[in-house]
Amino acid sequence: MASGFVLNLLTGNLERRFGANPGGDGFPENPAVEFHGWVGGLASMDMNLDYQTNAIYAGASYEVFGVVTFGKMYRILIGTPDMDVYPPPASWEVSVLAHTKPEQPIVAPPAIASDHRNTPWVYWGTGRFFNDADKATLTTQSFYGVKDLTLGAGDPAEGKTPAELMDVTDVEVTYAEPSTVDGST
Repeated sequence: MASGFVLNLLTGNLERRFGANPGGDGFPENPAVEFHGWVGGLASMDMNLDYQTNAIYAGASYEVFGVVTFGKMYRILIGTPDMDVYPPPASWEVSVLAHTKPEQPIVAPPAIASDHRNTPWVYWGTGRFFNDADKATLTTQSFYGVKDLTLGAGDPAEGKTPAELMDVTDVEVTYAEPSTVDGST
């Protein structure tokens, strides 16, 4: 089962294990199906540059009978930018930012940026190249970019499905006077 650990770097003590209470701490979200999985790289976000992490993003992938069935991008909410004192790891909240299409694992850490309103955008790609079976897969992999609209308010992430995201594969942006966008509504 996919798990995440928070250690106190000063003492070496384990502060929290995500996944220790399957389904009870939001990680994994559905333990009946998500018992054979792994967590890829992590990335953190400091929204107001106060040297306090507001959220950690972690991609997880799940297998059934040796086949990657799906991936999820999780968000661990530590605290909102308006907090003076951040809560201990036992109070951190886990929710799903977005789900991938079938057979799209997430193994690399996401990248995070902010728009002009300081809304976080989380970007990640799917796919893996670990073994011979990975070489033979014909499944199309994707690059995702998802706005985290609820982080600033401290609400759970929206858990978007691929059907709820906009496919911009055919979008073309031309930078000129005036700039144009084609291929999207």
